[in-house]
Amino acid sequence: MILSTVIVLGSLALILGTVVWRGLPALNLDMITQTPKGGYYLGKEGGILNAIVGSLYLAGGATILALLASLPIALYLQMYARRTGRAEVIRLALDVLWGVPSIVYGAFGFIIMLWLGIRASLLAGIIALTLLELPIMVRAMDETIAMVPWALKEASYALGATRLETAVKVVVRQTAPGLVTAMLLPCSLLPGTRTGCRTRFSALPRHCRSPSFFSSALRSRRCRSAPTPRPWC
Repeated sequence: MILSTVIVLGSLALILGTVVWRGLPALNLDMITQTPKGGYYLGKEGGILNAIVGSLYLAGGATILALLASLPIALYLQMYARRTGRAEVIRLALDVLWGVPSIVYGAFGFIIMLWLGIRASLLAGIIALTLLELPIMVRAMDETIAMVPWALKEASYALGATRLETAVKVVVRQTAPGLVTAMLLPCSLLPGTRTGCRTRFSALPRHCRSPSFFSSALRSRRCRSAPTPRPWC
């Protein structure tokens, strides 16, 4: 067991050491303050500023939208539905959605974009990533709110507060640190997810990204990726 641990840790140290040793000389301020120039990926000048800014836009927008939808759902599950059959079905659906690969959400967003005739769209990317974040954020908030003592809620009701007032003014304040953690939890998925979805769909032939291609493929199932457009595409 000790030998296996040494081998694994040694391999990890070798990989990290090689990456740092070879990559450290290429790191400079221009890398994060400039956009890619001609031939950047072949070793010429430029940077990755566009990737950094794009990731921040997508992650920030998706997190805000997911928060606006997740908090009401979590409060509904704990304050209104509680342990009813409806709540259990919702929780089961969220657990299933949590396990869906990110490429499925990307494909769903891509199909909607084709259906609406949209090309490159920041809003479409934000919506797709919001759907990815939503089940994770809701379940995390649901478990956080569940830890609030029921006696605290009963005390609020005894003072004349409504269920909505209790949820907003008591439960949310009591669980604020946990809710912030639940909001930040899915953010770790977004940078890699954004890159993977973009890489997969940008590799499609240009003519296969048009709405006419999509509708023809649904009707005949004959339309496949090809280097040149077909007459029926």
